[in-house]
Amino acid sequence: MAATMKYQSNSGIVGFKSYPSLYHKLFDEVKLVSDKVPRELAEMFSQRDTDQETYREGEVTNVLEVPVRSEDTDRLHFVDPAEGYYKDFTNIQRRSAIMVTKRAVKAQKNKMITEMITGLPESVVSLEQLSQAKLFDDGAATETTGDGSYVFATDHYYEDPEFGQWTNMAASGGTFTASSMAAGWLNFNTRKNAKGFPKVMLPGEVVYPPALHEAVMKVYGASGYPADSLNAIMPAFIKQFKPVMAHWLSSAVKWYLHAKVDDAKKGFLWVWETRPEYESVSDSLNPRLIMGKSVTVAYSYGALHSRDWYYNAGA
Repeated sequence: MAATMKYQSNSGIVGFKSYPSLYHKLFDEVKLVSDKVPRELAEMFSQRDTDQETYREGEVTNVLEVPVRSEDTDRLHFVDPAEGYYKDFTNIQRRSAIMVTKRAVKAQKNKMITEMITGLPESVVSLEQLSQAKLFDDGAATETTGDGSYVFATDHYYEDPEFGQWTNMAASGGTFTASSMAAGWLNFNTRKNAKGFPKVMLPGEVVYPPALHEAVMKVYGASGYPADSLNAIMPAFIKQFKPVMAHWLSSAVKWYLHAKVDDAKKGFLWVWETRPEYESVSDSLNPRLIMGKSVTVAYSYGALHSRDWYYNAGA
């Protein structure tokens, strides 16, 4: 038997002929297929609120050079903290709505139309997840941080350029293993601050697509190294992370390691100009359109910095 394809006009109006199953006498029951969208990536972003179309955030540091040798008769050696980078976020407004006709409400066999409208909030959550996933998916190709480099790159400059560049990207892509996780741990523990001094970070979460779930769980739950003939015990530091499976990521091989940082120190930002606003709508020119809801949001997202991230392109 051939599969049946459904066509829908997507006019935004629930009319008498739009959903025949709601009115057809042969239907004994119609069930609502609801969709609950999880906020998988939201915890990776620090949220901001603004009343401006464009939001700018920058950084300053309190990192100074170490005191120099100096006697009481010597002139004081004055030092300056390094100024950090900044990032502009330009908010974009998005809107959508759904309307219901009077005939559609009167003629329906059940009260499904009201239930169908409840999908509007879930569409906003889907929008959030799509936007947040894009920062991960395109972080090594198009999305940039305040320093002008890609989010995941080998050429990030320190705030004081005297100390050169740093990387948050694996030298070569590979699937998630104990060894590749250890490489991420080493990257975090060899980072420097604005003046080139050690800046130690510890792994917090591993963000990965469903295709890598088995590989991540093998490391997360293992007591020894997988496929090791000597039965070597796996060091505890390799397994000290929180697995976060993200279904919205487009790649099946890329994975990301996030450091344990306070919310204020997260580099990924989500800026709200207008948090989701729901309003009742009607059409005075067409009184037969009796019920409707609209949603309006205005937001932007991006990376002020990516010091709290490590990226592996996978294999």
